[in-house]
Amino acid sequence: GVKFFGEAADAIVSALNSDEAPPLETVDLDVCLAVDQSTPCEETARVLGSGKLRCLRSFWVEIDDLHRVVFIQGVLNAPEPPPWQDLCLFVTPTSEIEEVLKDAFRVDRLSALREFDLAEGDVTKDSMERLFFRGVGESETGLPFLESLNLYVTEAGKGIDFSEGVLRSGKMSNLIELDLGWCMLNDEGMRILGELVRGGHLLKLQKLRLDNNEFREEGMRAFCRGVSDSEQGLPALKILRFGGGRLGTFPTALAAGKLGSLEKLMLGSCRLANNDLRLLAEAFRANDALPLTHLSLYGNVDITEEGLRIFLETLEPQSLPKLEFLDLSATSVHETRRRALLSEAHAGGKLRSIDYTQ
Repeated sequence: GVKFFGEAADAIVSALNSDEAPPLETVDLDVCLAVDQSTPCEETARVLGSGKLRCLRSFWVEIDDLHRVVFIQGVLNAPEPPPWQDLCLFVTPTSEIEEVLKDAFRVDRLSALREFDLAEGDVTKDSMERLFFRGVGESETGLPFLESLNLYVTEAGKGIDFSEGVLRSGKMSNLIELDLGWCMLNDEGMRILGELVRGGHLLKLQKLRLDNNEFREEGMRAFCRGVSDSEQGLPALKILRFGGGRLGTFPTALAAGKLGSLEKLMLGSCRLANNDLRLLAEAFRANDALPLTHLSLYGNVDITEEGLRIFLETLEPQSLPKLEFLDLSATSVHETRRRALLSEAHAGGKLRSIDYTQ
């Protein structure tokens, strides 16, 4: 689709808001209200937020400091809820925008939100309390259509407990993607995530990012225990990314079949050693129906040629039948030896989908 900036955004919104506008039934709009993009006027932000454009159904909006309060205030002051059926909101938060967002959430004016991106913003523990505990948590319907929540490179992990009640209550029950990378998530935060999995509150989750956080092996164990002890685990999860921490009891959860849809597993810089690789192979052998296509072990410098040999020997011919990509870059396995060992495994009927010559 077409994304409108600055004067172009002003023009298209003004035309749609005109008395002379044709009787359009449905309009999908992608607008950037950002200072560095030939700044559109405040009236554009106000009209968009007010819901005056009743034909507007799908709405993707990126908002900067200058316009975000105007836009959300327009949502709050409108005589009736906006007609949006699909809303994607990209916001860099401040305490001011958090307050108006909280109010909009609480009165269900943003219930059509499908994608909420707060990445690389000043999201703190207080932010999480305002937005999720006192905003979404106190609403009647919550965010029933929210599929993607991005908290990458924030401090949101310090306040992950404020989203726990919202998820338990079913007010964000449609979540598919959750990005908690680089967000200062600690052991307690991982325990909370594990309990949410145990309670069956993340059954639709397909993509989970947890790399480069503050949790240690204790937190990893708590999370994995929640997955292993749960009735269904994370049955829809396709992409899982760890990094910067120990693997803990993850292989046990994997072997238990609680991650049965996993297609991409990224374990970069997890301080894995040869024994960890053996445990992973045992888990893959125990769960040979796993549809894994990508396995990244990037940056685990303690993995050696011997570790890769043990990994391949532990696998059965039926293990990882769909694996196409095995990343061992920045490990202690030389590229020529990687190819040789994979060639041997391939000749023995293992990892048949990998192109070991690449």
